[in-house]
Amino acid sequence: MVRPAPEIAAQRLAGARVPDKFEAQPVEFFRRVAQGYAARAAADAKRFVRIEASQARDQVWQQVETALVARGVLSPLGGASR
Repeated sequence: MVRPAPEIAAQRLAGARVPDKFEAQPVEFFRRVAQGYAARAAADAKRFVRIEASQARDQVWQQVETALVARGVLSPLGGASR
């Protein structure tokens, strides 16, 4: 579960491009979505990994890679370029 705070996601989108219909939803919509995913993760913690997406892109990728390697889904990349 890649999870930036809804406000951070809105800031990132604001300067990136014209938001589509989904992206144009109010921040409260994204808070409700985040709460729904948090409830699912709490109910079945083994199925979800929380990735803190407010970090720099390389740090987010490192968390994703670590989680996938730990679950045996991915072999360690050993610093390969992304």
